[in-house]
Order: sequence, then C-alpha cells, then structure tokens
Amino acid sequence: MRLARSRRIVFGTLLAFAFSVVAIGEAGAVVVLCKKGNKPLRVRQGACKGSETQIPASELGVTGPQGGEGDTGDRGPSNGFASFTDGPVFLPFSTFTTIASLSLPAGSFLVLAKASITNDAGTGDTGARCRLVSPATQADEALAGLEDVNIAGSADAGVITMIVATTLATPGDMTLRCRNEGGGTTNARFIKLSAIQVGALSNVASP
Repeated sequence: MRLARSRRIVFGTLLAFAFSVVAIGEAGAVVVLCKKGNKPLRVRQGACKGSETQIPASELGVTGPQGGEGDTGDRGPSNGFASFTDGPVFLPFSTFTTIASLSLPAGSFLVLAKASITNDAGTGDTGARCRLVSPATQADEALAGLEDVNIAGSADAGVITMIVATTLATPGDMTLRCRNEGGGTTNARFIKLSAIQVGALSNVASP
C-alpha cells in the first residue's frame, strides 16, 4: 500500500508539474522541479530554495526506444531543364555535328528536341538527319526531306522532333547532332532541348 501511495504521489507531482509548465511557461517565466529530502517534488518559478535540489527534467523518466522509420514521402514537383539556339547553325554534309546540348544532373528524364531545318541555297533536293543522344546510350533519330529551294512552292523547310526516356547514374550532357544528307546549304534554326525530371521512369517496347 505504501508503494502504491508513493507512485500516486509521484504521478500527481509530475502531472502538476506539466500543468504548471504550461501555465507559467505561457507567461514567459522559467519553471523548475525541486526536491527536499523525501518530500514530494515541488514546482517553482525561477529557482529552487536554498535547502532544495533542482531536478533536471531528463531524470524524470527513462528515454523510450527510437521509433521506426517513417514511410517515404511523395516526390515533390518535377524539375525542368531547357536550352535553345536560334541559329542558323550550318549542317555539314555526311558528318554529324552537335548543334545543341543540355547538362542534366543524375536522375530520370523525358528529353525532347526540336529543330527547324531549311534548304537555303544550292540546286536539287536535300535532307537532314538528326540524333538525340543520351550519355546512358539511349537515342532517337529523325529525318527531314527538303526539296529544291529554287523551285517555286517547294517544300524546302521542315521540322524535326525527337524524344528520349533516359536515366543518368551520374550528371551528363544530352546532345542533339545533325548532318546534311544531300546537296544544298542546309541550316538548323530555333533549336530547343527540354528535359523533365521524373520520380520513376518506364520505357518498354510497344507490342
């Protein structure tokens, strides 16, 4: 019975201490827990009396075990990256040349490329072949056929678009590379590279 009564006293003292901390703490004062001999603990404002011993709050109970790791939170808003070149950028015959690049951090991305291709001079039809290349080996390719610019009403301009889904283990550069596939003077204008970073990426072959 005496042990149970002691427990009730300690519990009651701690409960009173908690309410006192709230009540006094809200007024901006400092509260302390004081002990004198075997007497019940007392809550005081500011400091204990000379005959009392201040009890640190850390000694009021045993620290419980650390809780388990929480669930992984949802990915935040996607990050976007882009670069552009208005041009014109000359496309050499038969040799791929880099006409645009975009630096990306490690992660998963959907990368899009666009370029306007024109046959600006020369005789005969021509064309341009472009490749969007990832450091992680994924690539896309597109071809634009351009008619003789000297013929009225000819289709001497075209637009090339490409898209690559890629995951980079380390930072790297996406590159857009193009070449002239025939005669004439072929240029690229209004070149754009855009990348959207995503939390998860699936890239499978269509049935």
